[in-house]
Amino acid sequence: MNHDQRKKIADSVYSIRLDPAEFERRLQALRTPEDDAERLALIQWFRRRYPTVRERWKYISERTRAWQRAGRIRRL
Repeated sequence: MNHDQRKKIADSVYSIRLDPAEFERRLQALRTPEDDAERLALIQWFRRRYPTVRERWKYISERTRAWQRAGRIRRL
């Protein structure tokens, strides 16, 4: 499934009301084993790079402030 096909499916989820089972079915249709493997690899890398909770929170806090300064996310 390519990006355009995924986007079309994702957009349809937001434009109509779905029962929970149909929502879950459509959500699962967007996932591929490759996506799951990439996600797991990123999580494993992040945990190796920032092995403690303190290091993870520090990184997240620093990036959040940088994104806020750049206007990429709003301050709450």
